[in-house]
Amino acid sequence: MKDANNSRIPHWEWTLFFVLVIAGLVVLGFWPEAVLHYSHRLWAVFSDWSGRYLLDVTHSSQWLVAILPSIAMLILALVLQLVWNRPPNWLRPPIAILFLLLQVNYLIFRLAWTLTFDNALDGIVSVTFFLSELLVHTRIAIGNFSLLHVTDRSAQADESARAIRAGEFLPTVDVFLPTYSEPVELLRRTIVGCQAMEYEKKTIWLLDDTRRPQMRQLAEELGCRYLDRPDNTHAKAGNINHALGHSEGELIVFFDADFVPTRDFIARTAGFFRDPDVAMVQTPQNFYNDDAVTRNLGLEHALEDEQKLFFRTIQPGRDARNAIVCHGSCFIARRRNPSCAFTLRQPSQIAR
Repeated sequence: MKDANNSRIPHWEWTLFFVLVIAGLVVLGFWPEAVLHYSHRLWAVFSDWSGRYLLDVTHSSQWLVAILPSIAMLILALVLQLVWNRPPNWLRPPIAILFLLLQVNYLIFRLAWTLTFDNALDGIVSVTFFLSELLVHTRIAIGNFSLLHVTDRSAQADESARAIRAGEFLPTVDVFLPTYSEPVELLRRTIVGCQAMEYEKKTIWLLDDTRRPQMRQLAEELGCRYLDRPDNTHAKAGNINHALGHSEGELIVFFDADFVPTRDFIARTAGFFRDPDVAMVQTPQNFYNDDAVTRNLGLEHALEDEQKLFFRTIQPGRDARNAIVCHGSCFIARRRNPSCAFTLRQPSQIAR
């Protein structure tokens, strides 16, 4: 379990996007007159077409006409929630197409009726904001189509547990717990949770990157392996790479210092590695503290938080295309992949 409010949103993509947009508009201002002339003619043709064939919502239109698509989508969402707890895969393509049509409809409206070119500054600001919206809608559409099929590995996890408990597949497992500045009592809970996992052939490693005597004492007290290193090169990745040279387990389980695994974690994941093409299994993460947004809105029990959406919906959609994301904790990896001589060196190399 872990604090769900640690995520950082990268901003450099947006900065680069707006810089490129503004640079493009500046270059556009130096285009030959013929290019500008034909651009205005093309814009006039598009405006005439949109005025003839697209629904024009004005101040005199009934308010119901303006919000009718939103009402229809709300009703559809409520009906689907009543009928299915988890939408079936066959329902996902038509819903994705419906959302795409609504997005295209909105973008055509923005393009046809909201852009203004009264002067150069108005044109730059207007087009910049439209292009930023276009980028957002493109990312949303890609996200929707990435969820056209969502996997459910529960049956395979059950089969994994059966094979492990029957002794059909019993690889050696190293459990890595990298730590830097977490308190002793937090690590105590994590180590005890790892020791409680129902699997005999496991070795728990406390990887201390700050060389603290109290951590060494904790490892001795709880009977797990302790390992430190002389420096902190490459931070967590370097800590793990250092431990790889001192351990020999066929499989490696990774937990951050503030996670506690379930008893059947190894049993339900190790069996996946009977398939020689599997290099990594990432499991969902659950958080005991409510998401800040849902908590502040008082919707803890009504609105799904971001972490649950990622692990229970987005990751299964990625899994259907063999493109899951390693989330840095609660995953198990093969040290060597026999089908391609893959050797685990860096966490960033783990693909599946």
